Amino acid sequence: MNAISLNSLWAYLQSLTLTTSNKKWLADHLYEAAREETQADNIMKPIEQLSPELQAIIGFAKPVTPCEDDINGDIARTEYIQEKYCQ
Repeated sequence: MNAISLNSLWAYLQSLTLTTSNKKWLADHLYEAAREETQADNIMKPIEQLSPELQAIIGFAKPVTPCEDDINGDIARTEYIQEKYCQ
């Protein structure tokens, strides 16, 4: 959202006759949404942006990139069953 849109939204919110509990409810929901988005952003951080301690812990894991093929669950399940029971 750009600055003009945010200013328009703020002007609209100020024009409403909100009670203290309405304002608290709105603030709580905005903070909750922002917190969830921040957590989602942190989960998706590339390994290079993580602390050295976390890099050492998960450094062995191969990152998944969008250009790799998705895993086909049926094929993976079939291969697992064949390896386990057909030897």
